[in-house]
Amino acid sequence: MKQSYDYAKEVEQYGLISPIFTKSVASTGEYAADLTAMWQEFYVDMITCKPEELDAKYDAYCKEYLDNGYQEILDEKQKLIDSGDFIAQ
Repeated sequence: MKQSYDYAKEVEQYGLISPIFTKSVASTGEYAADLTAMWQEFYVDMITCKPEELDAKYDAYCKEYLDNGYQEILDEKQKLIDSGDFIAQ
């Protein structure tokens, strides 16, 4: 927790805010492995594709990533923020 807080203070001048949640984000554990594998696959494809394919691939991959669990993670984090279960920085 302290390490996360120190990092947040270090980067706050750049406008990067990452809340420190006081409850676990359960959906992260459920989807983390699959999302990591997807991200790796998408990353390689996007850096090796033709430039004219990039925008379409990016849009498709964003939708697929959200549909395969990331939206649930974002929704759960938003609920924790809405209920005050985070440390403000």
